[in-house]
Amino acid sequence: MMRLILALGSMLLLAACGTVATPIYERPIATPTSITAVEASGAAVAAQPTATTVPPTATPLPPTAEPTIVPTTAPTEAPTTAPAAGGSDPLEFLVSLAVPANGEALFNETHVLPDGQQWACSTCHAVAGDTVKIGPSLWGVGERAAGRVAGQGTYTYLYNSIRHPQDYVVEGYAGGQQMPLFDATVLNDAEVYDIIAYLMALR
Repeated sequence: MMRLILALGSMLLLAACGTVATPIYERPIATPTSITAVEASGAAVAAQPTATTVPPTATPLPPTAEPTIVPTTAPTEAPTTAPAAGGSDPLEFLVSLAVPANGEALFNETHVLPDGQQWACSTCHAVAGDTVKIGPSLWGVGERAAGRVAGQGTYTYLYNSIRHPQDYVVEGYAGGQQMPLFDATVLNDAEVYDIIAYLMALR
């Protein structure tokens, strides 16, 4: 009877406690790295040289075009005097700028002089061949006028023949029969240059 009671007591103790737990083994702990090893490792890392990237040397490209030089200052005014073409007669350049067609119209136009008389160049001068009217023919007058008066070029001679007709009378024509005075009140200088340009074309 006593054995039965002990057996029951053992069974009750086992039921209350449950099964005996199986011990859990811990994982092994890694051995910590010593401070000396870490310092040695850091020193090794610090001792390694740092790589530096060096960019390639830039090579300048050749210029594609020649540089253009622009003047920094511009002329402030035009020349005040014009050179004479040929360098012999100061009026040659001015006549070269004239308009022969205007000169032809003026040559055939009737002009009223200061004294009230009316004259046209074509009234007294022919422009074809050796036709002679009151005055000499003006055909080829540019060639004949050269050197006619000492010190005067062809253009100056023709200018003076219009402005100052009394200064030189062509041989064979008596004084007093020469053309009247065409002063600036009748023809301005630009108009005289046009007439001279027209006369120079008669050749």
